[in-house]
Amino acid sequence: MINERIAFEVHGTPVPKQSFRYHKGGGHQDPRVEAWTELVAWAAKEAMAGAEPTTDIVSVTIAFMVPDNRRRDLDNLAKGVLDGMNNIVFLDDTQVHILHLTKQKCPENLGCLVEVGIIEREVITAHRMEII
Repeated sequence: MINERIAFEVHGTPVPKQSFRYHKGGGHQDPRVEAWTELVAWAAKEAMAGAEPTTDIVSVTIAFMVPDNRRRDLDNLAKGVLDGMNNIVFLDDTQVHILHLTKQKCPENLGCLVEVGIIEREVITAHRMEII
């Protein structure tokens, strides 16, 4: 289980995970998406160092470094990272109650920085109250 917080870096070009493509013969997911999600999973496993996935609610911060200013939706970039952490950092990404995302052009250092922290329900309530 996470001791309050873990952080790790994933090296490589972040790939947005868009909707599954359906056609007559079935569905298709871009192989680059699968490769990126696998890279995230390996980095997450290394950061967890054999610990069990948490069952607590978590906050996740992801900073993406992308090669150029082409359009990449942050929510689609986040999907592959969150999916890559399923059953490794947390049991399921439905445990993520706070999500912070950033994206910047940084062609010399592609990838993402990920930080996951366990949060208490009181923190979520206070955070929601700030928004209202």
